[in-house]
Amino acid sequence: MAIESLFKSAKAGCGEAQIELGGCYAYRPDLIGREKPNIDSAIIWSRKAAEQDEWMAQRNLAYYYADKQDWEQAKYWLKRTKKNGYKDKKLQKRINRNLQ
Repeated sequence: MAIESLFKSAKAGCGEAQIELGGCYAYRPDLIGREKPNIDSAIIWSRKAAEQDEWMAQRNLAYYYADKQDWEQAKYWLKRTKKNGYKDKKLQKRINRNLQ
């Protein structure tokens, strides 16, 4: 029942639910009835929240893209988090190192 509510809230545009659902796809697929992680689905849901200026979703996207080695997208989303007051020097160094 809670999972149905999460999906319903995410589809209705609730940023927090979209972040949570993205995290489930990435790290806890078992919670949403999936066998294995699906980073592409995590990105889809996290992007919906990130576009609502949710800094946590923006941070998550930076990490998801870094894991996929899409350094330009990782840089873009990490830069967006900085506008919201979040800084991650370790990830920034990792991105910079791979963009050289």
